[in-house]
Amino acid sequence: MKRIIYITAIFLLFCSCSFEENEIIPNGNNREKFIAEMSLFSSVSDLQTKSDETSIQDVVLFVFENNQYKYITSGKKLSTQNNKTSFQAILYETTTPSEIVLIANAEEEIEQLNFNLNISKNELVALLTKTYPAAGIYTHFPMWGEMSLPDGITQSAIESQQSIEVLRAIARVDIHTTDVAQTFTLQTVQAFRVSQTIQMIPTPANVTQGKVTAPSVPSNSLTNTNAKTVNQAHTATLYLPESIGFPVTQEAYVTEASCIVIGGEYNNNTRYYRLNLGKEQIGQILRNYHYQIRVKKIYGPGYPTPEAASLSADAFMEVELIEWEEYETYVEWSGRFFLGVSTRHLQLKGNSGTSDNIQLTTNIDDYSLYWVNSQGEEAGEITTISNDAHFSVTFDRHANQIHIETRNNYPSGGPNPESKIRIKTSRITVDVLLEQLPEESGGGNTEKGYIRVLSWNLSEGSLGNNSGNVDVLSQGLSHILKNTSNFGPNGTVKTKGFLFYGSNSQSHLQKKEDLEPYDVIFLNPAGTQLDDKYSTMIYDWLTLYPNKVLFVGYYGSINQNEMLGKLGIVNGVNIDWNYALPNILYYYLNSNADLSYFTNDGPFSSGSPIGASFKFRRYDNSAGIKLSYSTITSNPITPLLLREKKNASTDILLGIDFNRNVVYCGDIGIFALGSNGSTNGEYLTSTNGSINNDAAKLVANLWAWIVGRVYGEH
Repeated sequence: MKRIIYITAIFLLFCSCSFEENEIIPNGNNREKFIAEMSLFSSVSDLQTKSDETSIQDVVLFVFENNQYKYITSGKKLSTQNNKTSFQAILYETTTPSEIVLIANAEEEIEQLNFNLNISKNELVALLTKTYPAAGIYTHFPMWGEMSLPDGITQSAIESQQSIEVLRAIARVDIHTTDVAQTFTLQTVQAFRVSQTIQMIPTPANVTQGKVTAPSVPSNSLTNTNAKTVNQAHTATLYLPESIGFPVTQEAYVTEASCIVIGGEYNNNTRYYRLNLGKEQIGQILRNYHYQIRVKKIYGPGYPTPEAASLSADAFMEVELIEWEEYETYVEWSGRFFLGVSTRHLQLKGNSGTSDNIQLTTNIDDYSLYWVNSQGEEAGEITTISNDAHFSVTFDRHANQIHIETRNNYPSGGPNPESKIRIKTSRITVDVLLEQLPEESGGGNTEKGYIRVLSWNLSEGSLGNNSGNVDVLSQGLSHILKNTSNFGPNGTVKTKGFLFYGSNSQSHLQKKEDLEPYDVIFLNPAGTQLDDKYSTMIYDWLTLYPNKVLFVGYYGSINQNEMLGKLGIVNGVNIDWNYALPNILYYYLNSNADLSYFTNDGPFSSGSPIGASFKFRRYDNSAGIKLSYSTITSNPITPLLLREKKNASTDILLGIDFNRNVVYCGDIGIFALGSNGSTNGEYLTSTNGSINNDAAKLVANLWAWIVGRVYGEH
């Protein structure tokens, strides 16, 4: 957290040899040197700050003149009392514009380095690094601060400096699982893909008015931390180096961004979950920030190993991430009293109803909240709920939280609507600027979440999982779904994309609630049939939760009789398992139903409809299973493809039960790349998922309809 160094310097003409002198002496004409008596006051940023976060063991000062390194001096005779560290340092007087860069808790690393005179500050920054060990850092954190002296180093110039802000070179991350304590017991925590090197001084371009705006990462080397056993129930803390982030629209963040993985007991099994840092930049970690992650709800079983969780885009958790920007204001008054805010400039992007929270931390009870007018005057107290022309403010004193919500749509052409509020105590006053920004352009509709697809097993037709495992029978479909030009934030269908799950064991799925996180169950052909337990679970999931889609697929003679029974389909009455029909070479479009969304008007065929003579070539020598709904009319299937061009009600190869959101496919091989059982008709051919023929249009429109059902649009 932030520390403020108050310099109460007494400058003496150096005339004693009792002060240990091992500094590099600058060139000059008998320049006078003096001993500066300095005191560092280390304040806390919130009630949970640990004493190790404020501990200072050593201090080194680098002196620059005209942006050129001149000499180094170390702090001597350090003493600490009540978070106040005092020390002495030798300085040399000069009228040349100067800057003092102060590093704490890194003397050992600095002693190993050689510095050339007259190097620039940027060159020094590149040299001052520290290895971040896999075991982590939990004490003696490296810290950094600067003092600008445009008129040179003189007694009066030093005395005119009010304070130096010293920031830790690492961030603190707190994980809280109290809200899910009934279902999850936190046991371990570790970080994946964090920077292996700490840059002690941030790159100057990444600091604006003392605030760190971007990470300073000296190299691309990454490391994973060792798993830390959690001894305190429901709470864990890590200290991490700065790391770069990735936009949420870039799939690279899944496998390349830094993340936290927590492990613990869930449903009597040890499971692991990924937690992301950063909001707009996933995985971004900034020095001296305090990240608080509160797990609010667990949706599913997570992953069997930490490594698998770290490579997943889905956490199976609802979390609240609070980023403290370390803007806290502190004062010493009869002991320690402080008031901190998570930001002094809250920006809300979007139209009416966009909201965010400001978090407060304080050990003062008597504080109030006010509107502030353009003259800086208090313009009305906010007790619980209050509005001005632009924002609605809800003040929850018990939770130390201020909820801000925009009242109007963003005005066309601007300017940005702004208001100001003030948190005030008898001792401290902090103003916070509220600003409404336009919705970011080019980012797509990221309000729509991921579509979670569960392949029931990793056998024939599987769409795979986070580790791949896409079966050959679904490779063509997989390419279409993973092509973000088709399905993505800027794709033809606006969505964050698809997340795929699947394993050959369903031991973690014991009740319908365990299926709730999944939007689509892809019931691909299985080596063994579903038993009554799992078919009942899937049926209950389909009927209980709105906007879920069940895909029932077949290949050859493999079937799901129990699942079909739940859906009202009777073997021998509504389904024909006679699939070995060599005379059937391709499947026909159903010309007797209105399929305009799938053939003409859908997102992938609009302006370029599927031809009326289109035929879908079968994959191999098996003709696929046909369904019939001729004897059941309460939930009819609308055919898209027919196995035999005889009767649209009895020859269904691909069809949809629109009433219950069920897709039936009698030959899952149509989603493969290629076709080796026929010589004409179209099939999926693109290895990158491009929509290059009518077969691709039909399949893409089918999944566009599925996405629309999940989002409640169809």
